[in-house]
This record gives sequence, structure tokens and C-alpha cells, in this order.
Amino acid sequence: MNKNIIVLVSLLTVFNLFSQDRKEFDYELLGALALESNQLISYKIVFNARENGFIEGYSYTDLSGENETKSYIRGYYDVKSKNIQFKESDILYTKSEFLPEEFCFVSFKGKFKGETKKSS
Repeated sequence: MNKNIIVLVSLLTVFNLFSQDRKEFDYELLGALALESNQLISYKIVFNARENGFIEGYSYTDLSGENETKSYIRGYYDVKSKNIQFKESDILYTKSEFLPEEFCFVSFKGKFKGETKKSS
């Protein structure tokens, strides 16, 4: 991965909480990372949010690709302002042949646009 990730292009929200079947995570967000080379890499985060806004979960980079990687994420989500921030840490698994020290971790701060309510 390139240390100069320019833009987290989009995070399309798919929220489900306590649907018919209990899911492991409260939130699932799908999008892509845009590198300096204009290459797009699929990106997904799944997480649970506590009442104090603290979030914990996982990120998936290059879904189903040869460099698919799962990392741990932690951060905060403010429901009122719709601001979210998180950082990746600790690679849990990777299909990549790159050395772990060649990886970079995503650090993201942003704001949701549109509907962000959890469905019940």
C-alpha cells in the first residue's frame, strides 16, 4: 500500500442493527481508497459503536483480491455531528506477499452525508 493515500473516495453506508437475525456488527461501510496513481482499491469497514461513541471493528482492503488484508480499527463516531474518525492497526491477516513493514495503516476523519440512522 502506498503511504500517500490521497482520498478515501467514498464510504457508502449500509446500516443494519438488530434485524431479524442479529448481526455481528452494527455498521458496515463500503467504499474505495484512491492512491496517487489514481488506482482504486476496494475498502470495507465493519464496526460496533458504544453509547460513548467509541467504535471498534475491522477494515478489509482489496476485497477478494490478491492483496486482501484485514486490520483492526478503533475510533469515534458522533451521531449528532455525523463525524467519524478511526485508525487502522494490527494486521490480522493478509494474502499479500508484501512484508508487514511495507504496509501503511489508514487514518480517517470525515463526515457522513445523507442518512446515517441505524435501521431496527
